[in-house]
Amino acid sequence: EVNVVLGQAHAEQGDYDAAVASLKRAIELKPAVAEANASLGLIFLKQGKLEESTQALQAELKAHPSDVKTPYTLATVYELDRRPEEALREVRTVLKMRPDYGSARYLLGKILLAQGNAAEAAAQLEISAKLSPDDANVHYQLGQAYQRLGKAELAQKEFDVFQALKNKRRGGSGGGQ
Repeated sequence: EVNVVLGQAHAEQGDYDAAVASLKRAIELKPAVAEANASLGLIFLKQGKLEESTQALQAELKAHPSDVKTPYTLATVYELDRRPEEALREVRTVLKMRPDYGSARYLLGKILLAQGNAAEAAAQLEISAKLSPDDANVHYQLGQAYQRLGKAELAQKEFDVFQALKNKRRGGSGGGQ
């Protein structure tokens, strides 16, 4: 467990090589150690190593199937790797365990929207907007869904919220996305 904490600390500092070494050492010492493979999966995701991330996250889920964050991260990897059906499976697993997981609702809505299911996407994104009202990306995707549904007024309202949140994050500067 010490090697896991050490690996996570290295990752926080951006020293991914040292983080990976510590986490692999932790797994060598105790193959089912909690969070080691999940941390590796996150590091590989940040590095764009989607296949390695998938393998590490699947190993974490095999050892710790009741974990909620790992299948969410795996769904994110699948979505980035253009594997929407697998992403949907994982994100739905997360939502069965934790229906109030706003980020999972967002990811589900985003995937459904990309597949052309604007109505179901809007329903998921509306829930996500209630759970995570300050997440600009949720409002942008919801605006996209409303636009595809022909709800121009609702779409514009969401785009306005998106822009206001982006401006707030930038410290109040105006204009542009």
